[in-house]
Amino acid sequence: MRKLYEDATLPAGNVSATAPILNRVQGMVRTGIIPERAEVLGVTELVNAVGVRGVPMTAGYNPMLYSQYASAFGASSYVQRLSERTFTELAPRYDSPAFDLLGLRVIVSRESLEGAVEANGVHWKLRQSVLPRVLNPTIVREHPGPLPPADAFQSTDFRKEVWLSESALGATACARHDGGVAQVKPLSYRANSVEIAYRSERPAWIVLNEIDAPGWWAEVDGQEVTLLRANALFRGACVPAGTGHLTFHFSPRRMVELRWAKRRNSGPIDASSAASAVGTAN
Repeated sequence: MRKLYEDATLPAGNVSATAPILNRVQGMVRTGIIPERAEVLGVTELVNAVGVRGVPMTAGYNPMLYSQYASAFGASSYVQRLSERTFTELAPRYDSPAFDLLGLRVIVSRESLEGAVEANGVHWKLRQSVLPRVLNPTIVREHPGPLPPADAFQSTDFRKEVWLSESALGATACARHDGGVAQVKPLSYRANSVEIAYRSERPAWIVLNEIDAPGWWAEVDGQEVTLLRANALFRGACVPAGTGHLTFHFSPRRMVELRWAKRRNSGPIDASSAASAVGTAN
């Protein structure tokens, strides 16, 4: 099987009809250590091609699309028409802050959409309001349920504020209304780990604008710290004062162990139902 892929290469730019579009999308979203994201609507030729190029998308890839993310942000594996794009209370339109958190930089659509420019046979909408991929908020806004209230979420200043579940705050040392101001610098980004260097005089909140899902955990200089679900579905942590490295890790084994532990209290479970219970990050 390996030999099928060893000699596989992308077609040259003058051979592939979609190469100019792919090159442009890739250049837009891969400008830093932690990439931003793109969304493709109705451009069938790009659906698999963007995956080959390693372009992060808002839609994930079925069946690896985390169901909680899909329901909160309206994501689906592929949307043919703009009218089929599902929006939600947290993400009611493309100019909502949910897409700033997701890092949605560009939308490529076969159909025209407001604010888009036509080029290379498709319509391009470049979003200028994307937030930094790593944030250091200093004020906590608590919510009792699984998601923040939608109306308040839309008016949040995410550079200064972070939404956290009330039940998750007990074990953290960071101040709720005057958290530490940290200098943060992404160092590396891989599918199963993200490393961030930081420096702060006091315990500080750090939010990575990448989707949280079962199987992720956080460490500071090799010591595990509480992984917090921040701003509905993103990864957050309270880091101790000083200089250190915050690393988010993903382990499939840890994901499965967590799912089994949760299901164990609900009675007998067979292998097929266990598999269906395993949701993973996009």
